[in-house]
Amino acid sequence: MPRPVHIDPEILGGIPVFAGTRVPFQTLMDYLKEEQTLSAFLADFPTVTREQAVAALEAAEDAYGVAVSGGRFDPSPALGLPSGGWDATVSDCKQGA
Repeated sequence: MPRPVHIDPEILGGIPVFAGTRVPFQTLMDYLKEEQTLSAFLADFPTVTREQAVAALEAAEDAYGVAVSGGRFDPSPALGLPSGGWDATVSDCKQGA
């Protein structure tokens, strides 16, 4: 699978977006932070595939040291934010939560 997130200075000023879309990766992070489901995000942004979203979350987890505490996906430490407030797991996302 190609990289799920793309950065191009010509697209939204270089903000990371899902490949082939103009949907910022941050939007998915915001949905998860606000306790929205991956399914809700995908319904609102149909140009992003479930595979892209899951791959992007896994890449963030692997590449940026995203914390997975008690099975919970919590990118807060990697983003320099206090831990907590994230209510999704990569497993939940894979299973269609």
